[in-house]
Amino acid sequence: MRSQFIQILFFLFLLTQQTWALDFDTKTEVYVAGNSYAVDSEFAEKNQVFYFLSSENKVIFNSKYEFALSPEVYYLDNLKIKDQDKALVEPKEVGLKYFGSHLSWTLGFFQMKKEGPDILDPLDYQQPKNYLDPLHSGKLALLGLKAELAVNNYLSFEVGYTPKNRIPVIPQESSAWYPREGVLPTESESFLITLPDNPNYRINNEERSKDDLKNNYIFKTKITTSYTDIILQVAETLSSSPDISPTLTGTLISTTPVFAIKLDNPIELDVRWKKVKNYGGGFNIPLESMGLIIKVFSNQEVSENKKTLMSTIALEKTLGNWIAILEATAQQINSRVDNSNLSTITNLYENAQALGLRYAPNDKFSLLAGGLYDSKKGSYVATLRPKYFFTQNAYTELQVVAVGGKEGALLSYFDKADSASLKIGTSF
Repeated sequence: MRSQFIQILFFLFLLTQQTWALDFDTKTEVYVAGNSYAVDSEFAEKNQVFYFLSSENKVIFNSKYEFALSPEVYYLDNLKIKDQDKALVEPKEVGLKYFGSHLSWTLGFFQMKKEGPDILDPLDYQQPKNYLDPLHSGKLALLGLKAELAVNNYLSFEVGYTPKNRIPVIPQESSAWYPREGVLPTESESFLITLPDNPNYRINNEERSKDDLKNNYIFKTKITTSYTDIILQVAETLSSSPDISPTLTGTLISTTPVFAIKLDNPIELDVRWKKVKNYGGGFNIPLESMGLIIKVFSNQEVSENKKTLMSTIALEKTLGNWIAILEATAQQINSRVDNSNLSTITNLYENAQALGLRYAPNDKFSLLAGGLYDSKKGSYVATLRPKYFFTQNAYTELQVVAVGGKEGALLSYFDKADSASLKIGTSF
């Protein structure tokens, strides 16, 4: 009570020192996405609807201070998910911001700036993600302090610190994003894990150690010249993807040349997020006379038993009303342990190519089309997004996403997990 009283007195003191001008800014987005999956079973729903609400609200004090209240609400209409697991409220940005001539800071929930390529950015995986629905994933906000210092026009720093990081959100046990027939895809080719009929998953999503969540940070340096932008980043965060290891309980088929087993129900999945160190950076080179931007970025993620190097080269070309983006990504994983960990979405990036196209003939209509192809295993993701503005502040957007792959590729197990969504947004 005493501390709250002191805080109120301090705020009142500020109000007496100068005249404060108030300004309000609000933006709201709503969308509904429908998914249809390959298999309907006792433990997984074939059809589900995904609802999303985003509201960005800002109160600006005298142009220097801003209070942001920008929550996101996710809701999965899936009959086989427990009621308490269907909804997720995400505080995208909640807190107080200060904007100075050189120093700015945010106290509360915040997100780091994106600096790298538009589609696959190696520096963008250090912040925890929300994979409740993998086709509509997003970043989770960090709770702590973010500071930005612009030393001059050429040098700036950005640092984000959280005393306790957040565990990323993964699909629920009854989600069709866990394979329901055939085999479990694993990172190692030394294991062949066959699923039982009507698989029933049970997930242990506890972190390995509370210490892994403590004192996480992201520190970024940006050097700007007339020819290029150089970004250097050091971070200590949770791993970009979890180690998901099934308990190998079932009927042993063979031990050589591969370890083959048919699992019994229920299938226990141990999900562990590890604390890792990240060393990354890159540069942007704008060639304005050619309408071209070149981006080269890389990040090395280091844990106690694994090193992961992810690198991306991107070209962005403007041609009249068209913008084309071409990206090539390579990922190299060096692991000291040969294990049965399941393949995750980041395993698509071992040798991936991405293409994006944007067409905007006027201020009212735009069209986005893009795709990603894993040339090593044959998985693909494709999307189409037409958008129309009714007024300057109100719009609607349709998004269609298709996934699939060659037999044995990671996304071949979800080749009918396509999605269509309709988004409506407004601001005032």
